[in-house]
Amino acid sequence: MPEPPPPKQRPAPTPVPRRRDRLAGLKELVGRAHFATWDGYVDARAIARGEQLIDDCARALQTAPEAKQLAVLRRCIAGFNRFSDSLHTIEAEDIMTTFDQLVRYTTYAGEEDLADRWRDF
Repeated sequence: MPEPPPPKQRPAPTPVPRRRDRLAGLKELVGRAHFATWDGYVDARAIARGEQLIDDCARALQTAPEAKQLAVLRRCIAGFNRFSDSLHTIEAEDIMTTFDQLVRYTTYAGEEDLADRWRDF
């Protein structure tokens, strides 16, 4: 019996180039289909929630003073921890890649594995 065709997916977003302008870079991350490759493999509600967490974080970082940026980033990872039981290795790697895109526009841009302090996935 042949394998079923893969599920229909939204187009994967093109990689976001690093912007010199911090606000422009963060604004460009809002509203993207960050986890389009999960379509058909991960529950649609989890995908929507994950993309909303990234969008909320990007919006919050646009106005957060340097002293509050770490708390905003931690809150984003805590949101993913709430549904970490439904995440597998591929999804975790996608989350970390997208999270790193957010981090590069903060004062923590040089820190590696920042999310590892808080993540449960």
